[in-house]
Amino acid sequence: MFNKKSKKPAKIMFFDIEPTGDGTNIKHCILEAHFEIWEQTETVMTKVSEFYCKLRPREDVVFQARNNGYINRNKAEQYRHDITASDNRHTFRKFVAWLDCNIDYKDKNSRLIPIAYNIEFDKRLLKNWFRKNGRKDFDYFFFLWDWCLLKHAAVDMLITGEYEELKNMKLGTVCEHYNFNIDKEKTHTASYDVSLLILLWNRLVNGR
Repeated sequence: MFNKKSKKPAKIMFFDIEPTGDGTNIKHCILEAHFEIWEQTETVMTKVSEFYCKLRPREDVVFQARNNGYINRNKAEQYRHDITASDNRHTFRKFVAWLDCNIDYKDKNSRLIPIAYNIEFDKRLLKNWFRKNGRKDFDYFFFLWDWCLLKHAAVDMLITGEYEELKNMKLGTVCEHYNFNIDKEKTHTASYDVSLLILLWNRLVNGR
């Protein structure tokens, strides 16, 4: 996979976000996120950089999560008092600085290709993070087109006739279907889920 215009390896960004909710409500926030940038050619995939963050939600977000049944509401309670969690604005500034280090200002084609399991879900949360911090330059860092490994896996299974065998299309279930060794205690943690995304990418796209 090359960037045809720049003749350089494409930069892809695997990421997973663990939020309080699905991002449809402005009060939904990111609790934990992991991002990894890789360079992908036709034969080689090389890791470039990674960024991990754990965010401390505001008290009103924890209240909303507790009383409205948001996903990860228990984690929201824990992270509110976690001394290793950081505040939103400080972490976002560090994240943007990290992105800046991996983008060539002179080359618009050096933008990142975002890859997630359910890309619509995770990308919506990521865009909301930019909006909450007053940034309107999301498209400066990322190509408009992206990659949804959930849909890619579903198509692969439909072609092979295996789709009906699965009880659901959760990331862990799909990875087990492809005979990956899964630690179920670590699923739904951002860093571990990104490691599963990379395994899935290599299986579906690189044929490994």
